[in-house]
Amino acid sequence: MNRAVASLEKFIFWSRWLQAPLYVGLIIAQGVYVYQFMHELVHLVSKAGSLTEVEVMLIVLGLIDVVMIANL
Repeated sequence: MNRAVASLEKFIFWSRWLQAPLYVGLIIAQGVYVYQFMHELVHLVSKAGSLTEVEVMLIVLGLIDVVMIANL
């Protein structure tokens, strides 16, 4: 009985490595979101004088969306 429990514990502990590729994929996806955020932020700052209030609000809302999704 004790040997079976020890084997089960080792199997469960080892199985966490199955999630490693998923986390690597999430890290890469978050990198894409960082790039998207920086791209939109540069666009906002560089065009700040020529954008309307509605355009600024939409860009800021887009930035908020990127941050919210990245925090998931």
